Amino acid sequence: MPRFLKFCLLILSLVSITLLISGCDSQDKTQGNAQSVAQEVILQQIDAARVPYLFKDTEGEVWLSYVIQANTTSTLWLRHWQNSNWSEPQEVASGDDWFVNWADFPSVVKNKDRLMAHWLQKNGEGTYAYGVQYAVKELGGEWQNMGPLHTDNSPTEHGFVSLQPDQDRIHAIWLDGRNMLAGHGHAAPDSKLDEESHQEKPQGMSLRYATLDAENKITQRIELDELTCDCCQTSTAMSENGLVIAYRDREILTSDSEIRDIKVLRQLGNTWVASSALATDQWDLKACPVNGPDLAANKAQLALAWFTAANNQSAVKIAFSNNNGESFLPPYVVATKGSLGRVGVDWLNQEQAVISWIGQYQGQSHFLFRVIARDGSMEAIKSVSQIDMSRASGVPQFKVLDNKRILFVWTESGDSPSIQSKVVNW
Repeated sequence: MPRFLKFCLLILSLVSITLLISGCDSQDKTQGNAQSVAQEVILQQIDAARVPYLFKDTEGEVWLSYVIQANTTSTLWLRHWQNSNWSEPQEVASGDDWFVNWADFPSVVKNKDRLMAHWLQKNGEGTYAYGVQYAVKELGGEWQNMGPLHTDNSPTEHGFVSLQPDQDRIHAIWLDGRNMLAGHGHAAPDSKLDEESHQEKPQGMSLRYATLDAENKITQRIELDELTCDCCQTSTAMSENGLVIAYRDREILTSDSEIRDIKVLRQLGNTWVASSALATDQWDLKACPVNGPDLAANKAQLALAWFTAANNQSAVKIAFSNNNGESFLPPYVVATKGSLGRVGVDWLNQEQAVISWIGQYQGQSHFLFRVIARDGSMEAIKSVSQIDMSRASGVPQFKVLDNKRILFVWTESGDSPSIQSKVVNW
């Protein structure tokens, strides 16, 4: 065989075993040399499916929920990770009047032997007139539709739900549009008289909380924040001291200036306390960026990931807490140029977390991830897959299966969308 041909074959072999690309832009100087992952397993795609959501229960089992639409009917399906692949799908709920959105998607969580699901159902003629429905199921039993999560049935936006199991209950938070102008989910920040408190309230989206008790009844419905960003995902995590939640806040400075930064609250008994020392970006933005934070807990440690474009500079950031979210250390910048956000975060081990986002690589958008230690040292940025940067690709998901395997899931857009999943051996 000619020497040149041998050389070409050698190069092709090296390329073929390089499973994930790296070397994306970052301000960090400690990313190290580019590394390849030892092995990846590409799983069978789920056809005609979109808006995946991953949940990892306390036993470490991972659950995947997603929606398949056929004509006007939307159906929520559930699978779990079993024997290194997805189990057979089971139907959770179905309807002809659902609101299915790339950013505001259904979820299913597991609490001991009980499952809880949520989805969005239209309750009016307006585009953003919908409410949150929920259902429960005992393992081995049938799904029971329990009705709305909230008492308000105004034809406004109710969504961006996060469900968090905790002992014999399940916490729920959501963005609520009952204070909005009629039928539209993005109204002006005026004021209105609250019918219950008889106090002036800003006319915008609020953050609400409720609990599903052991008898599957919703209790403790309260308002946590009377004015939040309109349409950014919320997130929850359980620390050793209890529930911690993260969301994008909204502070109106003037008619032309609003700050939309990340806020973290902790539940201490019946009291809610804001985390201290959480660095702010001072992102001045009149419109919602549709880019929420993500939280992950590891006993007393928390990892908080988010996207910002303050001062017209896009950045993906992460901050750690070692005291159950009471305070956070200064954030690290994980990626900058070309970052689009849609972040996710999970703990890889006691010292390192994994953060994911959509960003640019070689002029194309990719589903990216990076491993970062609590001291700020980072591995090279890796690409899971090329991905459509439009809203059709939704919010990619991932969970750490163990300290060596990471499961990634995302929507591949097109005329007929599908859900792709991949396991990476780290």
